[in-house]
Amino acid sequence: MKNVSNISKLIGVVSLGFLIGALALGFRNPAEFIIMGAWGDLIGGVLNPIFSFLALLAVLTTIHLQLEELKETRAELRKSSLALESQIKVNESIKFENTFFELVKLYNVVTNAIEEEPNSNGRPVRRSRDQISQIYNSMYYCASEPSYEISETLEKFEEKYKQNEGDLGQYFRVVYNILRFIDDSPQKSDHHIRIFRAQFSNHELCIIFYNSLTKRGEKMLPYLEKFQFLDNLPLSELKNPNHARLVDPKAFGIEDFKLIEEDDDPLSGLSN
Repeated sequence: MKNVSNISKLIGVVSLGFLIGALALGFRNPAEFIIMGAWGDLIGGVLNPIFSFLALLAVLTTIHLQLEELKETRAELRKSSLALESQIKVNESIKFENTFFELVKLYNVVTNAIEEEPNSNGRPVRRSRDQISQIYNSMYYCASEPSYEISETLEKFEEKYKQNEGDLGQYFRVVYNILRFIDDSPQKSDHHIRIFRAQFSNHELCIIFYNSLTKRGEKMLPYLEKFQFLDNLPLSELKNPNHARLVDPKAFGIEDFKLIEEDDDPLSGLSN
């Protein structure tokens, strides 16, 4: 655009020079000016089409240069857009990572706050994962001949849940919402699931499993199956290993329970 503008200025200056020179000649020698007028008409007839053509070329050149500048502008905008999009993705990834680890920290705070009912001195004697293990191990406490059928197990679980509803209710809600947060995030990966899953003891995974079989905790079950969240839980830790058959085997990181080697199969010899 600057080059075209400079050329236009040059043509304007040259044309003005010719005009001034012709007027000066006409004032000084009118006779020659008349003769030159005739030549001028002849030359004008020849040059006018040429100048018109040159003017058209100038217009086309201007349009071409404008198109080139527009193309360059679009390319720059595209680069800026890609850079902005990349920056947004980086910011979203950082935001997800920060939120994820804050939630993991919250999970540990909630877990460490779980307490046993006060003893005769009014003081809790067991906290956090120790108390969760105590809750799980005491599900069949004083049961004379436990059958370990699922209905009986869930009944025992509900008794323990009601006794510890304040702590366990918050515990399960935090776990559920962290799993939902991970599932809803485009930035999620198996890496984040492994980090979160590594926080849990076997007995924690057991009570999460049994809670997911209740009406109250059924919304958590799809996440356990989708993320293979019980992958590290030995089936022998369940009150009855056959209870595992109540859910998709993928929850335990298994494609099919039938694929388990018979010697290592805690389900063998047990009724469904």
